[in-house]
Amino acid sequence: MSAASGPRFPFEGDSALNFEVDPEGGVMQYFDLFFDNNLIDYITNETNRYASQVLRGRASTDTSTDKSQNWRDATVPEMRVFFALIMLQSIVRKPEIVHYWSR
Repeated sequence: MSAASGPRFPFEGDSALNFEVDPEGGVMQYFDLFFDNNLIDYITNETNRYASQVLRGRASTDTSTDKSQNWRDATVPEMRVFFALIMLQSIVRKPEIVHYWSR
């Protein structure tokens, strides 16, 4: 045992789900267990706040060719789609990263 990992304790609980799931519910019910509305809302707000800070910092630079001048705040549904796409990247393999973001 290394000093960084600490002591190990045997697992003594039940190895089963401790919440109810609808067998017909689909994968989104599992996504919602980990990414509930409060978390997605928080991430969306913080993303928009960070973008606002960055864009304010760029206000004094030349933005004639800057795509960020077209920025609009992200929405909760957009963030949910974004996270779904990120998760799918580990399942659906593409030859290059740019292919994940093309039609």
